[in-house]
Order: sequence, then structure tokens, then C-alpha cells
Amino acid sequence: MDPPDRGDCRTGAGYSFPSFVERQGSSAAPAVTAYTVDVSYDDGRSRQPAGVSRSGGHWTVTVRNPASGYASPRATVTDADGNSVRQTVLRAYEIGG
Repeated sequence: MDPPDRGDCRTGAGYSFPSFVERQGSSAAPAVTAYTVDVSYDDGRSRQPAGVSRSGGHWTVTVRNPASGYASPRATVTDADGNSVRQTVLRAYEIGG
């Protein structure tokens, strides 16, 4: 997940940012069978699902940011070989900084 540049995120409805899935040590994109993202605005105490859409090899995550604070997204990805990974980024970006 690539967080937005500092001061670049919006509050309220429909804030989107790019996300990339890559296999370590390989230039070939993995065959992703499941990709979910949830987000926390209270340092992981509670979470809500984010929207995830795909266009070719690129993914877009869409969240609804509150008026202020920090976003902590967590992505879970599974590939066609049954491999999976979960990545959490605490305070990935500040909202309305």
C-alpha cells in the first residue's frame, strides 16, 4: 500500500489511493485470488472495510476518512498458489493535517 503524500488526503466521502501487489524476487505479477483492505482510525482498536477495485495489474482502495486523525489500513492478499500475506500500516497517513 502506498500512502498519500502528507497533507494530500481528503476528509469525508470517497478518498482513493493506489495499492500494488508484487511478488518478492519476481517481475511477474502474482495471480491474486482475494484482496481485501480494512481501515482503522483509532490505531487498530476497531476496523471497517474499504472498497477495493482492480484495473489490470493496478488496485485502488477507497475509504471514508473522518474529519481528522490518522488512517491505519490493513491489506490481506491471497494468490492462486494459496500463499497469503497480511500487512498493517499504523498511522499510514494523517487526515486533514
